[in-house]
Amino acid sequence: MAIGSNYVRILQLLLLLNASIAFGQSIICSSCNKEVEGDYLKIGNKYFHPDHFVCDYCKKLLPDRFMSDNSKYYHSECYAEVKGLKCEYCKKIIADEYMISQNKKYHKRCYEQISPKCRICDKTLVGTFSVDYYGNKYHSYHENEFPRCTCCHRLISKSITNGGRNYSDGRSICNICFSDAIFDQGRISGLLEKVRSKLSSMGIPIPSSQISISGVSVTELKRVAGDYFSDDVKGFCETSILTTNKNQTKYSHKIYILNGLPAINLESIIAHELLHVWIAQNTKRVLSKSVTEGSCNYVSYLYLVSQNSTLLVKQLIDKIEKDPSPVYGGGFRTIRNKFANKSISLFLSYLRNGE
Repeated sequence: MAIGSNYVRILQLLLLLNASIAFGQSIICSSCNKEVEGDYLKIGNKYFHPDHFVCDYCKKLLPDRFMSDNSKYYHSECYAEVKGLKCEYCKKIIADEYMISQNKKYHKRCYEQISPKCRICDKTLVGTFSVDYYGNKYHSYHENEFPRCTCCHRLISKSITNGGRNYSDGRSICNICFSDAIFDQGRISGLLEKVRSKLSSMGIPIPSSQISISGVSVTELKRVAGDYFSDDVKGFCETSILTTNKNQTKYSHKIYILNGLPAINLESIIAHELLHVWIAQNTKRVLSKSVTEGSCNYVSYLYLVSQNSTLLVKQLIDKIEKDPSPVYGGGFRTIRNKFANKSISLFLSYLRNGE
């Protein structure tokens, strides 16, 4: 959007003089090219018979307020016609300052009717502004005024999310996401079984026993993850290995995930952690961190792709795809490029045996 003006030059003073008094030489009318005898008009460096100073468009006499453009003179309305200055909204002539948006011109008052409004303060958005994943448009400076939701990353405000709340561990969540937030341990265990069953049906067999899960706060997750913790970590898998007297290996897995998130967020985290379970029980070779975390993100991605395509699901997929981390994001992109359109069995064989 830009502000334009059709006033190339506005002249308001007409000089009406008598040729015989002002000059002792001939004056030529710029319109008819004949000598002026008696009164004349002087416009800039040009002279006119008083009845020859007419609009270049309609040929009618010009008033004491007119427009000048490239040595031609117009009524303001005629100039607008010549230059095509009509409002895209009301279709009437523009004879004053105007707004330009997407190469279309508007009266300033008309632009107010069609211009985008800030989702937060409801004022007109002029110039550059921010747009979130959900299409909410707002002045960029509001980003410094409101916290972002831990789940959907929308600005937590009354108009966008109907407000929100803060968790005791420092997280902020909007009321839209909080309406589906899960804290109940029984529901979290149910999500574990849901994701485990889905991955098994996709060809990634995960044992139904020897796995427990707990929803925890950021503080608790940081404690159990230790050096593996970062701000982007939403879950952690702790594996214990026991060798029996009969030289058998038994595994025990404890998954910790952040509580207070919507179901689909938790499911994507659980899918990631369940591949850690599979790797611990099926891979003897040492995998790099980028291969391990990239593969776990790949399984989380596959799980999300298999779900109903809501905006939140799309956002979670987008976050995995664009993750700037060389380990989580870079590792994911390497694995996906390697196994896109290939079978799950080839992917799992790679994790077991390498190339």
